[in-house]
Amino acid sequence: MHKKILVAVFSLLFFGLFNILPAHSNSNEVLAAETTVTPYEKPTGDPIKFLFIWLTTGYDLQPQSQYTYVGNTKTLTTSSAMSIVDAVLNPFASQHITWYTSDNNGSTWTEMKRTETSLLVTPTKVGETHYQQKSRWYVIPTLLSPKAYSKVATITTLPNPVEAVSLKVNTDVTYLYNNQKDKTSTYAHATPFPTNATGEVTWSVNNADLATINEKTGLLTANNNSKSGIVTVTGTLTNSDGSTVSDHTDVEIGGGLDDQTVDEGNTATFAVKGNFSATPDSVVWHKVLDGDDIVVDKSNNMAYTTPKTTYKDDGAKYYAVIKISQGDQSSTITTNQAKLNVNFDTEPRITLDSTIEDKTYTDPNNDSTTINSVAKNDNVVVKGNIKDDNVNSKLASGLLTFKIPAVLNVSDVKIDGSSTSNYFVTNDSDTSTKYLNISDLSFKTTKTHSFELSGYVENIQLDNYQSFVLFKGVDSNDDELDGEYRSNILNINYTTNNITANSSDIDYGNIDYKNINQPVSAQLSNSDRIALEVDDQRREKKPKQIYLSEYKPLTNSTGNKMNADLRYYYSNGNFDSLSKGSLLISSTKLCEAINSIYWSDKTGLNLYLYNLNTPKGDYEASLTWTIVDSVK
Repeated sequence: MHKKILVAVFSLLFFGLFNILPAHSNSNEVLAAETTVTPYEKPTGDPIKFLFIWLTTGYDLQPQSQYTYVGNTKTLTTSSAMSIVDAVLNPFASQHITWYTSDNNGSTWTEMKRTETSLLVTPTKVGETHYQQKSRWYVIPTLLSPKAYSKVATITTLPNPVEAVSLKVNTDVTYLYNNQKDKTSTYAHATPFPTNATGEVTWSVNNADLATINEKTGLLTANNNSKSGIVTVTGTLTNSDGSTVSDHTDVEIGGGLDDQTVDEGNTATFAVKGNFSATPDSVVWHKVLDGDDIVVDKSNNMAYTTPKTTYKDDGAKYYAVIKISQGDQSSTITTNQAKLNVNFDTEPRITLDSTIEDKTYTDPNNDSTTINSVAKNDNVVVKGNIKDDNVNSKLASGLLTFKIPAVLNVSDVKIDGSSTSNYFVTNDSDTSTKYLNISDLSFKTTKTHSFELSGYVENIQLDNYQSFVLFKGVDSNDDELDGEYRSNILNINYTTNNITANSSDIDYGNIDYKNINQPVSAQLSNSDRIALEVDDQRREKKPKQIYLSEYKPLTNSTGNKMNADLRYYYSNGNFDSLSKGSLLISSTKLCEAINSIYWSDKTGLNLYLYNLNTPKGDYEASLTWTIVDSVK
């Protein structure tokens, strides 16, 4: 049983392999497996470049491995250069090329009698042949002469052509500078599918004013006369049967910085574009405006963010000066000047403030927004300013409205210090309010206006009042602008400027023998036991005295007097009889308000009954409260 399982697995594997192999079983598939090739010399590392500045010596275009067929020529192309240090040390050196070849995976290498940068290869047999290039710079060769070795490229020769069905194009960099002394360049590359396609790729661009391209090598070179834009690079592979496949990619051509457009109040960021494989020594940012060139940043950042913009920043230009060095050698790159476009903020920025003053009387608790103890005939003045802080505002004019008490009789209205009659008054559904409106207040040439309203209080309103000023604007087309602007609240607190007093009724209940010879407490008609409720709204509080007197003694309906006495008991237990005349109950000092009179069970006006000889019945008395100026 165990053997049968093994046989079944072996048969399955063999069958699977048998079915996979035919898809790659033609003689071209001899190339499918990757081989390890020992180079003639270890390839030099990829060069470090800063735009067009070579910081290390090496190859920026390596020879590319390719597929071909017998008799079909392929070209191996390279590009290499010395570093800025090597170039300075060898100012008159020229480049010398040596090619090496191997057909046994690098076991042995043979020097070719070919010294050109591009090598044409026309194979005569199927198989792999490997190539490596050496570049050396000298006038007279020495051990110190700079040199570099390329990577190994393999030409794989098939017995028959392989046609491509698609192509993928890319470039080493996607941004090239157009404003440097030396033109900047990059290489385009094409990868066919299948990868062992044997056709030839040619290159083209859609705008030769921006950049040109070598149709064979794919070297894309930007203009250096500051023409900016997007160039489309197209690679086209032509198969042996004449059919073609193509692909394209875009490369931006510019001066390093793009113009920026922001709304006023926002920041703008300028970022240096391009491919940089090394960190610069310094990056200094400049701002040019109105002929002035000032340094705005030295933080060595490849991007600069402005402060929040204002309309004054519109049209400013920014550029960066980038310094890069290798050893004792340095180079400087200056970007183009990129423009900052600021979209002006046209929304109004309104500030509206107001104050209120009682010209007739100044209460000690008044401030700029509250007037207290406002009485009839007082002269009330509202003042303020309205300002549009945005010089680019679309506000052209507007309606200024005063919310004022209905009892305020307006006597004068001023705009910018001059009296005006250009106003109208409207009433509110709330009868305590009316509105004074000033229309067509212009902001076309003047951005700030002062205003003043003066009036006299005709009557006192029961409730205190809150006033304010508001504004609505329109643009130059008389279209109403969004938003309503209000000033701070202005408080008007009224007073009658007099004293009002209300006395409480007194009841002593039913009197019988048990009440003889002892005081009976008064029962007041309010639960707070207020005998005399006083509301003192005087603005000037002079000293006052309150007296209580008996206008009519306790008498019944038939004229009989009660054998009793009304006594006013004080908090110390002493008392005075009302039968003696008016009693001083309370007094105030200068600036002191009169308080209400409160009685307790033991204080106030009590009834003292002498005997029960008084005829039965209901008895009433009349009392008089008197508030008079103090003689002190």
